[in-house]
Amino acid sequence: MLKITVQRDGTGDFTTISEAVLAVPYECEAEIEIGPGIYREKLVCEKQNITLRGAGADQTRVVWGDGGKLPHPDGRPTHTFRSYTAFFSGENLTVEDLTIENDAGPGAQVGQAVAAYVDSARAVFRRVKLLGNQDTLFCAPLPEKEREKDGFLGPGAGTPPGQCPVLPQMRDRGGH
Repeated sequence: MLKITVQRDGTGDFTTISEAVLAVPYECEAEIEIGPGIYREKLVCEKQNITLRGAGADQTRVVWGDGGKLPHPDGRPTHTFRSYTAFFSGENLTVEDLTIENDAGPGAQVGQAVAAYVDSARAVFRRVKLLGNQDTLFCAPLPEKEREKDGFLGPGAGTPPGQCPVLPQMRDRGGH
């Protein structure tokens, strides 16, 4: 198993979670230990078998601020399912001891804003806080009947249904 450390101060293998995730070959089992700090990054984690472990939900935070009404780099609105702070796909995912937060702002101004978008075959979250002003968790994929041209854009749009059932959109309830 590949073991990688992330430390904001440069004493680990990487200073960002995204760099550490990108360094893991898809088929390799990996464990990424993430030190304390606020990691302001839009995280995309598409690995076969990976564990992300922070130093505690109050000590390790992944934060980004995209909202559905805000402009996306492609020129269209971001829409709900591209507003995530962290996107996870792959086979086996474990996330422990950290906070994932979307700090885009009030929904009336920025639209829906997802903290974690999960499209993994198997996912386990332990001692994780999901924070946001509106949506905190989306478990994909979208059902085929809900898809429409440019209506529901997201990282998994157009892919066959996976193992994770669609859960109702959840509003933040005190970070739990």
